[in-house]
Amino acid sequence: MDRDGRPRSDPEADFCGGYSWCIRVNPDVGPEGTTDPSAVKVWGTGGDGCASAKIDQVFIEIYPQVQHAPGRFRTDFTRFGAAAHYYQPITPGGHNRLILRLPVRHGQGGNTGYVNGYITYQGGPVPDPEDNLVIRAFSHGRGPECGVEGFAASAERLGQSGSVRATYYRAPPLAGGRCGATSQRYSIKVTCRSGPGSSTMTKVTNITQGRGRRIDFAF
Repeated sequence: MDRDGRPRSDPEADFCGGYSWCIRVNPDVGPEGTTDPSAVKVWGTGGDGCASAKIDQVFIEIYPQVQHAPGRFRTDFTRFGAAAHYYQPITPGGHNRLILRLPVRHGQGGNTGYVNGYITYQGGPVPDPEDNLVIRAFSHGRGPECGVEGFAASAERLGQSGSVRATYYRAPPLAGGRCGATSQRYSIKVTCRSGPGSSTMTKVTNITQGRGRRIDFAF
């Protein structure tokens, strides 16, 4: 449903693409981040509240973006990976406080690892991979659990390998262990749209700080 409690089937429902609600926080902060206390924001829709009292559970995705032209933004993983927070119960009609953070890349001093590997279609590279491949990573964390839950909605690198008859991919940085754990469990989901239809494969792995995991997919 949208933030006013209207289901997607309602012709008056107000969605932001595939999301119930989108908000851009601190668009003038670059990928290096900032320690300026004025960057800490309390945000909502204003008026009579942020969301309908019908809503009792939320799913949140956070993307690090930079402004590359006036009013135009692109996702940028120079310093941060993306994050998600799913199945979060909230108090309907009340004030809810959620602490949401992005994972800092391992190369920038943070706790992230990554997944990479090769994808083949009928024994060779995937034709037009930018159009025909969708690569996502979902943390198995949910609800009010602590720590940063990593997330990826696309590949950070994608292209044909020079030495292997396959398409190479690398996911953006994924948050490592949280809540005292040494690693974080993810589902890596790849959808291939080549051929007459689409096919999706999912593999599960653990991500540890500073470590890469090679996972290959064959369609």
